[in-house]
Amino acid sequence: MEEVVEEQKDRERSKPDDVANMWPRTLNRAQSFLAQPSHWGPYPQLRARTLLRRRRGLPPLNRGYQTPDTEIGDRQAVYERMMTTEVLPAHYDALPSLSEAKASLRALAMQTTPNLQYVPEEEQLKVMGGGTSSVVEGILNTTNVLMGSGLLALPYATKCAGGYGGAIAILSVASAATLFTAKLLGRELERRGARGFPDLAFYVFGRRGRVAVAVGLYFDLFMCLVLFLIMGGANLAALLEVVGGSTAWVPTPNGCVWILAALLAPATAFDDLTALAKFSAVGTVATVMLVVVVAGMALFCDDDDDDDDDDDDAASPVAFAPTDASRALALGLVLYCFAGHALFPSIYYSLQNPKEQWDVVVDVSYAIVLAASSVVACAGYALFGDQVSDQISVDVDAIDETTGALCCGFIAVSAVSKFALELQPLALGIEELLVDDDDDVDLKDPRCPRPFFRANRAVILRAGLLALSLASALSLPGFAVVDSLLGAIFATLISIIFPCAVSLAAGTTTIPTRIACYATILLGALFGALGTWGSWSEATAR
Repeated sequence: MEEVVEEQKDRERSKPDDVANMWPRTLNRAQSFLAQPSHWGPYPQLRARTLLRRRRGLPPLNRGYQTPDTEIGDRQAVYERMMTTEVLPAHYDALPSLSEAKASLRALAMQTTPNLQYVPEEEQLKVMGGGTSSVVEGILNTTNVLMGSGLLALPYATKCAGGYGGAIAILSVASAATLFTAKLLGRELERRGARGFPDLAFYVFGRRGRVAVAVGLYFDLFMCLVLFLIMGGANLAALLEVVGGSTAWVPTPNGCVWILAALLAPATAFDDLTALAKFSAVGTVATVMLVVVVAGMALFCDDDDDDDDDDDDAASPVAFAPTDASRALALGLVLYCFAGHALFPSIYYSLQNPKEQWDVVVDVSYAIVLAASSVVACAGYALFGDQVSDQISVDVDAIDETTGALCCGFIAVSAVSKFALELQPLALGIEELLVDDDDDVDLKDPRCPRPFFRANRAVILRAGLLALSLASALSLPGFAVVDSLLGAIFATLISIIFPCAVSLAAGTTTIPTRIACYATILLGALFGALGTWGSWSEATAR
């Protein structure tokens, strides 16, 4: 208890941006948090801030899950104090609802620390950047999360699935399964008060579950970085080919990946990427443009006006016999379009009344995403048939060079901005593991051991992640393989299996819901196994 009181005094004396005081307390709090019991009630929070804030000013993370360096304010010390006296477990077990648990914890906190200021829950949400979004804003945010780079490969997935029927069937099943788990996730967030996937895993599966989920999310981020490099390289090569008018001087897609890596290298030296975050809106523009362009070309382009026999052959489907491996590859490609559940907690808590609004938000969002995905999948395959590429954007210039150049340019810029932004949480999560108790020394002191590494740790780490992503992008065989792997492994685990497992572990679901959860888990496991096999077969074939 003396250590807790001393830590609370240190917190009051220190400044949030003072790295000399923050790093040891960040490490100690992370270790204390991971060492807590597996089953514990939600504790009240004053505010949530990221402690990894240098003097240069790191922006707080807001990606639907939190690194273990989250500060929860003075109430964490109160909670630890109550845990040591064993007041909370016995009291919490007798509480029938989350609202009563929160009220009881608030009363206990006030009794333990009389001068502790209570901040209402709605104010906590405002501090965290949420709690003010309407239903329409929630729908826009959810749709933007789901409609990403996965749309590019849907016409190729239609080809692999054997035609329109197979693609629509896979889209419908994947959409229904992930919509069901999205609603389950909303109920568990409301019941447990968790702020993200690692918190849910800790509530249900304990410390190891939290670590496993965090590692999975970080690895998913890394694979997304690889995907962005491959996607940006292919679209940059297509853009340069259109602009140059000749392929003699245009680098290959792998050469363009090197160019993108060189452009991204300066971003590793900056912690504050607020200006670059504005360019992430280009991704939304590129997605909407892609849907409109592909649908419009499929409706209004007349193949009879083209006298070139080669172009006629390219625009009409040729004989293609889909195999079991190609159909399995299509599963992973489609599943990636619905792999946004890791960001759903942020959207959930941003709503004004999430308990009543969440189901409406996901219902409408999934209807929009399913319609847009079906349009892109069918229209893209109708335009290019079995000659379609694994990224439909690089094929558009064959019909209209100006439109194709615009699509490729927007997607390339979107890939660069998303890479730099998603590199940030991954680097912070790994950087925390490199923190030790001596980080409060003066970095300018020549007697400080390893001063260069400590002063430049963030830059070195980000540069290393960029180099590793570049090597992976150059070694992997293509966009479709990485896209399908992400869908088969991470979409099934994070977006299908995990929400069902959390709901079953709670033990409060009805019998029909439990049956649906078991069936969804089996379906997700089957899709994951088949999609992984299809991706491996495609990789070896290339």
